[in-house]
Amino acid sequence: MWQILHRNPRAFFAALLLHLFLLGMTLVSADWFAGERKQLRAPRVIQATLVEETAVSVGTAPAEKLHQSQKVKRKAEEETRRRAEEERLAQLRREQEAMEQQRKAEEKRLAALAAQRKAEAERKAREEARRKAEAERKAREEAQRKAAAERKAREEARRKAAAERKAREEAQRKAAAERKAREEAQRKAAAERKAREEARRKVEAERKAREEAQRKAAAERKAREEAQRKAEAERKAREEAQRKAAAERKAREEARR
Repeated sequence: MWQILHRNPRAFFAALLLHLFLLGMTLVSADWFAGERKQLRAPRVIQATLVEETAVSVGTAPAEKLHQSQKVKRKAEEETRRRAEEERLAQLRREQEAMEQQRKAEEKRLAALAAQRKAEAERKAREEARRKAEAERKAREEAQRKAAAERKAREEARRKAAAERKAREEAQRKAAAERKAREEAQRKAAAERKAREEARRKVEAERKAREEAQRKAAAERKAREEAQRKAEAERKAREEAQRKAAAERKAREEARR
């Protein structure tokens, strides 16, 4: 009950006021019946007065005829009072039915207002979730951009080092060419060493290419797993929202019952 009062205080106080009003109407109705009973007792004196007036006016009329006339008149007055009482009770019932319809309309309006507030809260929650997801996406993109910039810088440094190494190797080649006559054996050894370095460079390049492919595949797998995790979280959030909505609807139905 306190939970219903906390959620819909206006509906609770409206119902309380309605019950107080109906109680007051019941008490007033009880007073009216007491007044009617007093009125039902009053005509005896009036009939006595009418008897005297009739007796004076009729004079020699028989007593039985006078008594019959008084019974007919009293019966007509009682019928009139009965009909008036029935009309008053019918009017009271109509007023109570109108008040009940007004109460139901107010409860329906409050329920619609609560549903609207709930929908607004859910919409704000969805917007907040979208904003958070957008912020996370931008953060990931920024991190990827920084990583790409750092990777590009490392690649540039490697290219520069390779160019410098190539320049040194060219200088060594020229020097070896000049010493070709004197150092043919050394040139052959240098050529073999260069072939080995080229093979090693090729192997290193292939290894780096494989590692780069593996890194890209891992990044794509991680992205797919992240997308699946987000989808699962959103599905659970929707199921939780549906469960809460069903619980609240059941609580409102229970409150109405």
